[in-house]
Amino acid sequence: RMSLRAFKFKLLEKVILPICFLPLKWWIKSWRIEDTQQELLTEASQVPHMIVATYHGMLMQLLAYQPLFDRYGRKLVVMVSPSRDGRLMASLLNRYGIANVPCSSRSRSIAGSMGFVRELRKGLIGLIAVDGPRGPACEVKQGIVRIAEAADARILIAIATASSGKSFKSWDHAHMPWPFAKVSVEFRLLDDMKGLDTDARIAR
Repeated sequence: RMSLRAFKFKLLEKVILPICFLPLKWWIKSWRIEDTQQELLTEASQVPHMIVATYHGMLMQLLAYQPLFDRYGRKLVVMVSPSRDGRLMASLLNRYGIANVPCSSRSRSIAGSMGFVRELRKGLIGLIAVDGPRGPACEVKQGIVRIAEAADARILIAIATASSGKSFKSWDHAHMPWPFAKVSVEFRLLDDMKGLDTDARIAR
């Protein structure tokens, strides 16, 4: 017998998400994207194994930057949890043409992320929210270091901002830009792990 919670999730995943996807896609398409770091992105696109590191609250803005990676013939892959929230995110990413790999959020070893590591080794660009899956917001977890080392990958830091939008009272401080807002991302390609502050915030 399906619980009320499970029924609500199924309704959200199978009915509400498909209905809302097209309006959401056009909402994101309306954003005015600032595209100013072509030289750096060209360099990053030539890195065989790469991870884009960001925060949960910035993931929506980064969807608007997907065409930049497509331009270089590189596809994104996102690591999602096997939870209901993770399944919902996977459904959205699938509709957006972004690959995703379910990984165990309970595993403290690299074993829980090996599917993701294999995709990185194939040449897909990994996108990781480094403050998840439960926060605290904007605090870097050690998992990205282990994954990067296992995949022999470099890290591209991505800090997103928007000229206007709605900030939500969620643990990750998610921010949704309004239609036609100016959206920009500051990218920085690390040479080694010393540029990543794993004790607090991503170094800017």
